Amino acid sequence: MGEAEGETEQKEQTEHQIALHTVEQHVLLAGIIVAEIGALWAGLSHTRFFLFIAFILLSLTLISLRFPHSWASIIWLAMIYLLIFFGTTTALSLTGQTILSLPIGGGMVFLGLWLGGRFLVHVKISRDRKKDLYYVPLGLWGLALAVFLVSSALSAVGFYLWAKGGGLGLYVASEVVLAFSIPYMLLKTEEIGVGILHPEDLIRYRGEDRCPECNAILILEKKRCPHCGATTVFRWCPISEAYVTTCPACKERVLWGRTCSKCGAPLPESPTCPGCGRVVPFGEWENVA
Repeated sequence: MGEAEGETEQKEQTEHQIALHTVEQHVLLAGIIVAEIGALWAGLSHTRFFLFIAFILLSLTLISLRFPHSWASIIWLAMIYLLIFFGTTTALSLTGQTILSLPIGGGMVFLGLWLGGRFLVHVKISRDRKKDLYYVPLGLWGLALAVFLVSSALSAVGFYLWAKGGGLGLYVASEVVLAFSIPYMLLKTEEIGVGILHPEDLIRYRGEDRCPECNAILILEKKRCPHCGATTVFRWCPISEAYVTTCPACKERVLWGRTCSKCGAPLPESPTCPGCGRVVPFGEWENVA
């Protein structure tokens, strides 16, 4: 009876840790959007320059906390935005002043769109390399990237019109759309772990094939659920003689045991099948050749 009560208490603690972590992630995500919009508001007046810098720093800090592994994606998106924005404004502002305005501005926009296409392909390749471990849908992510590209150009057009004495409507609306689309795209790239060149060049990607405790190369074991037939991949450390898992509370990769070695939260005793959702002890999983 005492053992059953202990298991129930452990389960409740795990669920509490997961719920708390989820709330923290949502709060950080909302904070990022608020900080981005705050930076937009402050940037509309030169008298709020220092406030603009403060919002930018706050936004970057929250992004680093919420998306610690997406630094490469942030660089890609920043390069794409800058190329499209400055390419569009160059083409608009220098038209009639020099014959090079369209080639220079158009070339920058083309390079930004090309980088956007390469980014999409790269994210898909990174996702497909891990499809045996977990599958990340990219349909809405691709749409968000398209919205990001269009909004970057519209933001430049709106900024140009504002500089010429027009209204702020188009510029502000485009920047608000960007403020919401960027965190959404980072949610997916954080889950995948996208690098600048190739996924295998990233320490994080290589680290997923090494033990988080002793750095030994992990053995990948593909197994089938005895109940529904769904397959999944387990990582076994031959040195520590334990499987590697992700803590449901802190999301860090640790050796499977009773508690997480990083945050101390209790770990589930057995893995859950991604197909049927049943908790299946290790000994019941069937090896797949």
